[in-house]
Amino acid sequence: MQALAYRNDVVRSHSIFKKHFGGTLHDVSLRDYPEDDFFDPRIECLDMDTYEHSFRGGPQPTVDAVIGVEPPSSGQKSLMLVELKMDCRGSNDLSGQNCATKVIHSKQLLDGECQIWKETVFIFRDNAIHSMRSRIRSMKNEHKVLRYIEALSVSEFNENVKSP
Repeated sequence: MQALAYRNDVVRSHSIFKKHFGGTLHDVSLRDYPEDDFFDPRIECLDMDTYEHSFRGGPQPTVDAVIGVEPPSSGQKSLMLVELKMDCRGSNDLSGQNCATKVIHSKQLLDGECQIWKETVFIFRDNAIHSMRSRIRSMKNEHKVLRYIEALSVSEFNENVKSP
């Protein structure tokens, strides 16, 4: 993954954030992994799961969060889809069909308000990343929509996504 600056201004300008479905990546991760501290608490995000649950009827799968990013010195701000998979330990823990549905539906909810970063990031615990990368490679071959997903460890994400 290339180095990126997180851009809270991109997140704050989105209509989902303005409807009070914003938060921080840290808080979103704490909801599912309350005993762990993974992310910089300054990274703001669109809380896609909470937003999806605000609709009547059964919620459809979404990625966990969407953050704003910008490559250094580029001026090209985008929204990056982020799926937190810290509970995955092996290939049986990750369904390609479920992941594809999450990516597709999340992009639909974002409604073209802002450019979407090409890669969707799936973040795994540092000790599981190697086994999960092979599963991600298989999923890319099985589902065309997943050809632009990237598997990162928590450490890799934190090393590459920094404050502007």
